[in-house]
Amino acid sequence: MGDVVNVASRLQTMAPPGSVYIGDSTAALASDEIVRDLVDDIFVTGREQTERVWNVTGLHRRLPTIGTRTDVPFVGRANQRELLASVMTMVANGRSAVVAVTGEAGSGKTRLVNVYRVQRGSAEPRYLVDLPGYGYARASKGTSGQSGRDTAAAEINALTEAYFGRPGERAVILLVDSRHPGLASDMDAWEWIRSQPFARRVVATKADKLTRADRARHVREFETLFDMPVALVSARTGEGLDDLWKMIASLPNRTAA
Repeated sequence: MGDVVNVASRLQTMAPPGSVYIGDSTAALASDEIVRDLVDDIFVTGREQTERVWNVTGLHRRLPTIGTRTDVPFVGRANQRELLASVMTMVANGRSAVVAVTGEAGSGKTRLVNVYRVQRGSAEPRYLVDLPGYGYARASKGTSGQSGRDTAAAEINALTEAYFGRPGERAVILLVDSRHPGLASDMDAWEWIRSQPFARRVVATKADKLTRADRARHVREFETLFDMPVALVSARTGEGLDDLWKMIASLPNRTAA
């Protein structure tokens, strides 16, 4: 124990400012998510033989693995934690939990993948996946300058592509704001979803914000645009959540994590 600590301490004093050195034994035990470059075989004070030294350069993030499971990814203009949390709450006699949140350290909520495990009674559990808001289509507006937006977009794209690049079948639920039929970003997302080999559904959120006249008119517009029935839901009032759960439970998905 003492030798390990002493070697680690001496390696850090040898490392250039801002660098992290690890020995060969530590590198062998470290996860492959830790990216490191070989420095050289170095003489360390107090040791008779050289120590192979590695410079830690960063982390290679991977999505968490949970084995083969049933995933239902939600795609929308923004993260949908409120809606998904409402679904979890209303599942009668169910067991639910947030099982994973993954993203770069310090990243904002728009650069995270949130995975919710939801189970109703004895039915097979579903994993509701809250993806970054349209990360594959446009840059984040939460960063300053074009360079920052480009960097944010690249990070979000990588996260989204990593998720959809995993093997297995899945169905995608596109979430749109019921107040705004035909937004360009929604239609861009729909074109992308249609180009993929996924089953797909459309759900219009924030139904409680619509007047009675707008409800009927907007539903007709949405169904014309997407050429399929569009469900209205409200996380605030609970409207449509039971039907949303039935939709989720009926989707035949099997994703290898």
